[in-house]
Amino acid sequence: MKPSEKTLSDLARALESQSGTSGDAQSASLVERHLGFLPPSTREEVLISYREKKIADPERADIWLMTVTSVFLREYDGTALSIGEWRELRDIVSAEAGVLHMDVVSYALGLVMEYKAL
Repeated sequence: MKPSEKTLSDLARALESQSGTSGDAQSASLVERHLGFLPPSTREEVLISYREKKIADPERADIWLMTVTSVFLREYDGTALSIGEWRELRDIVSAEAGVLHMDVVSYALGLVMEYKAL
């Protein structure tokens, strides 16, 4: 199993075990534990978006987090995102381009362009 597959598998199990809960501490712990490969400022941006989504639609928030994680791992899983979600990812990646690895930035923005969310 590749490290990226293990990360996604661990994240999926963690999301299943906390289904329905939306505590800020739990969300922060989840992001810190499973997205530790990202720079701290990027994790914070993802966490802010995840928390907002968790309040509005907990089930969709978890899907979004899995999908965004797969993009940051350069293993996009093909899960459909709305144009708004692609634009949100674009904004996070653009804001964090100075601290993210250039391969991640190129990969993510390539997907953003592919899904016409520029």
